[in-house]
Amino acid sequence: MSLLGKSGAHAETVTIRPGEYTRAFKNPLMGFRGIGPIVNIPPVSLWKTYIRWNSLEDSESDGLDRIRGVCNQMWKGVEDYNLKVIPRVYLEWPNAGDHLKATEIFRYWPADLTPGDLTSDRFLQRLVRLVENLSVAWDTDPRVAYIEMGLIGLWGEHHDPDVTVAMQAVLGDTFTKLFKHKRIMVRHPWDFAQYRFGVYWDSFAHADQENHARGIRDLGSRWKHAVIGGELAYNWGNYVIQPGDSLDDTMTDPAHLGHLVNSIRSLHANHLGLVGPVSRERQPVAEALEAVHMILGYRFVVEQVEYTGRVDQGGVLTVGMSVKNTGSSPFYYNWPVAVALLDGAGNCVWREAFRTTDIRNWLPGDDWDAAQGQYAIPAAVVSFQDSFLLPSDLKTGEYSLALAILDPGGNLPCARLAIRNYRNGGYHPIGMVGIGCTPTTAEIPSQSFDDLAGDDSLHYIC
Repeated sequence: MSLLGKSGAHAETVTIRPGEYTRAFKNPLMGFRGIGPIVNIPPVSLWKTYIRWNSLEDSESDGLDRIRGVCNQMWKGVEDYNLKVIPRVYLEWPNAGDHLKATEIFRYWPADLTPGDLTSDRFLQRLVRLVENLSVAWDTDPRVAYIEMGLIGLWGEHHDPDVTVAMQAVLGDTFTKLFKHKRIMVRHPWDFAQYRFGVYWDSFAHADQENHARGIRDLGSRWKHAVIGGELAYNWGNYVIQPGDSLDDTMTDPAHLGHLVNSIRSLHANHLGLVGPVSRERQPVAEALEAVHMILGYRFVVEQVEYTGRVDQGGVLTVGMSVKNTGSSPFYYNWPVAVALLDGAGNCVWREAFRTTDIRNWLPGDDWDAAQGQYAIPAAVVSFQDSFLLPSDLKTGEYSLALAILDPGGNLPCARLAIRNYRNGGYHPIGMVGIGCTPTTAEIPSQSFDDLAGDDSLHYIC
């Protein structure tokens, strides 16, 4: 870090420029996405869960309690791993990855509905009722990151059959009305055009779906509030052209890796599912995975923090901050950014959130220039400042002034800043502040910091 301004006996305002943390690390609501039975894999922060409609509701008598019971069983323990889930409900699943080669379609319709009937009043009534129950169960559930609309088509991918204009109106209106908090994603960028949904591209950067990339770019600035994500596909069409023969091939062939990086950057991708085995122990693969991980989603680099170096009990602490998002997407929910005072043992003795910033507005750059390897419109540096009235009963002494991004699920530190100043548990100690005294020095020794990527202790509360 670099330390500016005065420190010591005459300290008034301290300015510190923390050094950037130069590796990738696990952060919520972005990055790599897992699939299948939930396990704790440190680089993975999101988990895709496919849910059969008839698991949630097999007859009209089934309701909200069954939905909650199924989800609680499927998602057991995710909060302990600081994982968020991306659920998708589906009706039909082919027995082949390339559905044109499928010999059987598995159907998961409720027993009291007619398979294949997507237009009757009875089906539409049940569809709306299901979404109503899902909104009650999921819209404020801290375990849920984003929701893939699903429901119609093979795998819930809105094809075979396609979502008709009439169905788009029913689903679009219902999801928009009922989900006030969670971001909704749909399969194709050209569907649901009048709505403000994100996109799950289940064959991300695939050679046969360049129209999807164009379609997402044609959405203009929608990425600023709508999530773009997906997964790589190695089981259909001309996948050997892009994204490559396998995940290892994608990560080690410069043409494949460059295509993937440019796709992530230009489309402002938030997360990506890496489907299939990968040789993480191979150094070239591991290095490429880390490089991809570093550009997915948001990445907040703090350029400067300025704060009052000495404050009396009951006095006013002023803190200013400048931050830049060097990632590819925004942070899509308004999580609090907090200032805290930590005692010598690292315990938080006081904490309060900034009122002068909204983390959703810490945007990355735009208009990706593949030839230059950078955004033509660079990410803006976001600067803000706030003043905090400290309690009158704080003990006299020196404290670490720290920053944290809090998960509303328990208001625990869960998202991290990309700076070296870090202590296990989620706080970023920036510099020393004196309460009722002048601190000996403002600088915190770098050897007292913990490795950001190595902390797997973060969690939240449901």
